[in-house]
Order: sequence, then structure tokens, then C-alpha cells
Amino acid sequence: MESETQDELINGPEVAAQIILRMDENTQERLVQAIAESAPELAGQIEARLFDITKITALAPQSIQRAIAHVESRDVAITLKAASVDERQDIIGRLTPEQRSEIIEEYKTLPKVNISDVRASRRRVLRAISEHAESKLQRQIVKTRIA
Repeated sequence: MESETQDELINGPEVAAQIILRMDENTQERLVQAIAESAPELAGQIEARLFDITKITALAPQSIQRAIAHVESRDVAITLKAASVDERQDIIGRLTPEQRSEIIEEYKTLPKVNISDVRASRRRVLRAISEHAESKLQRQIVKTRIA
């Protein structure tokens, strides 16, 4: 489509979310808040991608295992606590037996978790995935830099 802008072709909110995920939590919050002040719709799109667990389920098992090795099991358990049953089973099924055992044990002992803790844990898990898992998005970013 010729009417699509470069931003639409690259998926700006997704790229922005990937960049923001590499920042510390305070910077993430301040940046998204600053974007929300001038472009609330864009901030909403970015924030939705920051907490999108389907990024995890779209990865190969080895990528998930590699990323999960760099995250506290409690963060993974909290992230799974807020996931749908299908997402939870899908992610747990892709872990190594050792990771699965540790995370299931942590999951079973979790008390009720408030939404801010879920978001913080999900951010840490997604940041680890962004940094340690080979993903389609990372390959797209590399291709964009090369072009």
C-alpha cells in the first residue's frame, strides 16, 4: 500500500516498546508518561506492547529457556499468575524440566499479587526476552539498521 507511512511499515509502537523495555523501570514509567501527555493513543499502544505476554508464547522453546535463565523465578511465576490458562500452559511447556519445576513451585506459593507487581514482573521478564532471546522482532531491527 502506498498510503502506508514508514512508521506503519516498521510498527513504531512495537519498536518503541522494545527500546523502552531495555530501560530501567523508573525511566520506562517516566518516558511512557511523557509520551502520554502529548500522544495518549500512542502511549496506550506502547504500553499494551510492554505488557504483551504473547511475545513470550511466540518464541521457540530454546529462546524462552535462554531468557528465563536471566530472570528471577518469582518474576516468571507472577507473570504467569496474570496469564490465561492457555498462555500459562504454553509457556510452562516450553521450559526445561528444572525451570518448570522451580517456577511451578514458586507459582504455588504466591499470595495474591497486585497489578503493579504484575506489571513490574512482566516488564522484567519481557526485558530479559528482549535482551537474551532471538526473536523475529530483533531480526527485523537488525535488518532495518543494515538497510
